[in-house]
Amino acid sequence: MNFLSHHFFYANDDPWHNTGLILPDWSRSAKGRRKLEWMVHQEPAEGHSALWLGCQGHYEADTWFHQCHYFTETTLKIEKDLAKLQELGLFGEQRKWFLAHLLAEMLLDRLIMDRHTDALDHFYGDLRQVPYQDLERFLLQAGKEEMGRFPQAHKGFIESEFIRHYSRHEGLAESLNRVVQRTGQAALNKEEMLCLHAQMGNWLDFANQIKKPLQMERL
Repeated sequence: MNFLSHHFFYANDDPWHNTGLILPDWSRSAKGRRKLEWMVHQEPAEGHSALWLGCQGHYEADTWFHQCHYFTETTLKIEKDLAKLQELGLFGEQRKWFLAHLLAEMLLDRLIMDRHTDALDHFYGDLRQVPYQDLERFLLQAGKEEMGRFPQAHKGFIESEFIRHYSRHEGLAESLNRVVQRTGQAALNKEEMLCLHAQMGNWLDFANQIKKPLQMERL
């Protein structure tokens, strides 16, 4: 769920490359291969090579990020807090490690937004420059069999500027709830949502205070 951070730390001046940085996660609603694998064609369509370079950058970033101390410490903190709340009868239908994983990623995007107010303008500006039809052609060559819900997800993600909702604690909780439901799990109830709102500031402060790895030195 850390769409913005993939772009923020690795973007260059090519919107095709920069769109590729988030495409592996963005295209999950398309049916077929989960991890994209694109073979360079003799005459690749314009922009496809740059998209693939961005995708490769995404996978490389995921490898180090999910092992770095920022992610592991933030996830552990949230998971421990959720375990205490489960003892009080909250989040009983949820996998606390899954919620903690998602929140650790979303909080990183929020930290970027708070410190770099123009980051989202650059992010959405790049996405708008790559036509949907070109993304579909690339994905069908990279292991996707059909687009499924991706056309709607693509349009909605850009038009709503979804990540801007992370700027509010309530928006973070609401966004998390949407992801939980998309994965087939039970929706968070009103009391659980209010609890997330109350906890979000503490988790954000914790994530903010952790020393960041060298790959995140811009933050």
